[in-house]
Amino acid sequence: MAGDFDALNFPYIRIRDPEWLKKTLLVFPHVVRISPSKDAPPDSEEIVPFCKIKGRRGPLLRDLNLDDAGIWNDQYELQQRITAKLNEPGSTLVERFGREATISNPGLVRESSALWNDRLASRTFQMHGEKILPDLLRFLTMNELAWEPNYSDGRGYFEMHPLVGQAVMAALAFAAAERQGLQLVTEFPSIYGRTVLCSKEEILEPFLLGEAPKPSNADGNRDEAHQIARIIIYQRADTRALTPERLAALSNEWEAIAAFKATLEEMAADIPATISDSKVFEQRLGERADRVMSEWKSGKANLSAYVRVLFGEGSADELKDGLAKVAESALAEPVKGALVGGATTFSLYGVAAGLAIGIGMQSVKGFTGIRKRGREHRLRYLTMMERAGVSYQIS
Repeated sequence: MAGDFDALNFPYIRIRDPEWLKKTLLVFPHVVRISPSKDAPPDSEEIVPFCKIKGRRGPLLRDLNLDDAGIWNDQYELQQRITAKLNEPGSTLVERFGREATISNPGLVRESSALWNDRLASRTFQMHGEKILPDLLRFLTMNELAWEPNYSDGRGYFEMHPLVGQAVMAALAFAAAERQGLQLVTEFPSIYGRTVLCSKEEILEPFLLGEAPKPSNADGNRDEAHQIARIIIYQRADTRALTPERLAALSNEWEAIAAFKATLEEMAADIPATISDSKVFEQRLGERADRVMSEWKSGKANLSAYVRVLFGEGSADELKDGLAKVAESALAEPVKGALVGGATTFSLYGVAAGLAIGIGMQSVKGFTGIRKRGREHRLRYLTMMERAGVSYQIS
């Protein structure tokens, strides 16, 4: 999970759910998509603002730079490999994945033009022509491995068998991710969740063999820290009040984001890599997510208690206790003596112009230290998210 990556949305141009986009932008500074320069399908009204509001490296939702010649090399290589496969004696590639085989398969044929209904049913794969190397596109259409669809997702789209489409798309996406510092994500984990965990070769080679992609080492690729973030943000965070403007501001808090990710990696370090039971793995992830939220909630409560007493809602003795708790909490290393020692001169009084506070110098230093440590707390990103409008479901 470490690293300042932007997310690369796989495999579609359009975003279906604005809440998924918001949550992804809480993990990555930007979401990138592979979009054609012309005839791109229009975004929904809820998505358009994310294309205009800028974060650290341009719009929160931005298009991939398709002018980077290096990202097309893998599609050229794929064409050579398909050619070699077709030239093998007894090759059945077209027989299995060609137009006739695909449209005659009742599980793949498109029955309507309802965009997301068909996509979520894992029917045929449609891809915009500008996302395919021109030579490769001509080669695929000539060999009836790609064709113009009867029910098109939009202007300029071509239809393929799902395994052909994934191979073509992966050849571009993986090259782009490597060259431009991106990490593949998908809005549809039930369909493409395993694909984004694969290496490029784990997608291309099975396709040539007529098999679905499968990570050779799923456990090694599962990235426990990212999975904990998935539980906290995708399952337990309510982002409905979060705006693109607030997300843009959060994207600049790179130190807080890095500290948050580092904490998740630390929390995930002792999860056994040998766990193969998905239910047990999810349980361990849930336990770590609970631990993260408990630490954050405890630190936040102790700091709130300190501030509440300081501003007249508790006694000086409670202040001492509150300071001790703050010092002992995860907000910082123990600094009990410095925080509590000067609390004896604490006093509060009201004046006509407002609230005046008199406090001993050591308490001022203590309060300043608490505020500083609050700013340096390793889970402060959760507080920043909360202030931006995120609410959490805490068990």
